Amino acid sequence: DDVEAEHGWRCTRGHTISMAVPHAPSPLFGGALSCDVPSDWVNVSEIRQVPDNQEVFLASNHPEEPCLVVEILEYQSGQPNDKVATFLFEDLGESNGSSNSSFQSHSVVSMQPDNNNTNNNENGNMILCTGVGRQRIAMGSRGTFDLTAAATRPQDIRDVHIEVCVVRLPTVEADMLLTLSSTILPTSSPSNELSESFRHILSTFKIHEWTLFQG
Repeated sequence: DDVEAEHGWRCTRGHTISMAVPHAPSPLFGGALSCDVPSDWVNVSEIRQVPDNQEVFLASNHPEEPCLVVEILEYQSGQPNDKVATFLFEDLGESNGSSNSSFQSHSVVSMQPDNNNTNNNENGNMILCTGVGRQRIAMGSRGTFDLTAAATRPQDIRDVHIEVCVVRLPTVEADMLLTLSSTILPTSSPSNELSESFRHILSTFKIHEWTLFQG
């Protein structure tokens, strides 16, 4: 547990997650942020310790074990917008000890502030950089997570499908990393497109208190 808390839950589980389960608004970081999350997913912080810079939601009752991680990172000033999603995906792979990975970068979209999600703050400019990839990971390595198992088996190798969105906040020198991932089952046919659920999560992502990024 100590190792997991120190390094965090670098998300290692999401592909064809559907909208069959209703999504509901969920506060993040004490209400400073929010987004819609499937209503039957568990907020991991209510069960186990997670780092202060992360929020983690998990559906352990789903065969693909989808997991959403929202993470605050330092701004990657050396990475251009069209490369930052790939850079953080590869960093995630190193954290997970991935033996095989692939990634397809998607779009870069600039979003302007509005009264609904930024309190009309001048810091409200957001740049969304998305992509989809897969990694082969030894469960029990750094960053893997299971709600029920006391100890995972390192020999349990899984292919996971990972959807990535980097929310760039240059005016406050921060990057937000949102990842939705799940185990790829033998019957799965992972898509290279963002799932309906992840698109909905991103469309409802709101920043209410920009002071979260100060100090």
